[in-house]
Amino acid sequence: MRMDSALTASDFSTAVLRTLRENAVRQTVHIRQMVYVDGQGEMFGVGPIGHAVVVTPKGGWFDDKPGVHACFSSWQRISDHSMPPRIKCAANYQNGRLALLQARLDGYDSVILLNSAGKVAEEPRACVFVRRGNQVATPPITSGILESITRSTLIQLFGDLHGIEVIEREIDRTEFYLADEAFICGTGLEVVPILSIDRHQIAKGQPGRLTTTVREQYFQAARGEMPQYQHWLTLC
Repeated sequence: MRMDSALTASDFSTAVLRTLRENAVRQTVHIRQMVYVDGQGEMFGVGPIGHAVVVTPKGGWFDDKPGVHACFSSWQRISDHSMPPRIKCAANYQNGRLALLQARLDGYDSVILLNSAGKVAEEPRACVFVRRGNQVATPPITSGILESITRSTLIQLFGDLHGIEVIEREIDRTEFYLADEAFICGTGLEVVPILSIDRHQIAKGQPGRLTTTVREQYFQAARGEMPQYQHWLTLC
């Protein structure tokens, strides 16, 4: 984003730990780091860079539901020709916000965006996975998706714990209509089954077996209950 800062990766990590410690956080939270251009600079963001850590006390956003009912959006996912979709920035959020607002008006919980090539990109707040038969697939990072930590984590869990190599490839819209299972994942959403897409039921409208299993394994790893993934954790 061409935002020069003297802060290092270690500085960003230290800021998160300090925020949690000084606020005595002892519950599941959603942590966001923000880097922004100070308003004292010139128009279009030429100026000093600021940094903030935002901690929201909550768990998954759909904890009270077995999954979500989604649709494909008429809005298109932004492309790398216009701005970088692989990172989170304010303008990227507006693209997804428009899609999600329309989906909510149409009676859906969630929405999936297609890219300029007409292939599946992502949910505005999450990456997507789909299972057909014995194959699990997810759109590649060149499909206009966020380079998601949660996505990378689940790809590793599928391989380590299930012997399944997740295929990163372009996915057509109609593959979701034929899917055996599908889910979305992200830091805030965690792992959420997709129960239907455009009113077409997936897995008979129930969370799929593999989705449910890998979801619980993700939680176990995040809670420190899997010794082999202790290196993913930082004590606070």
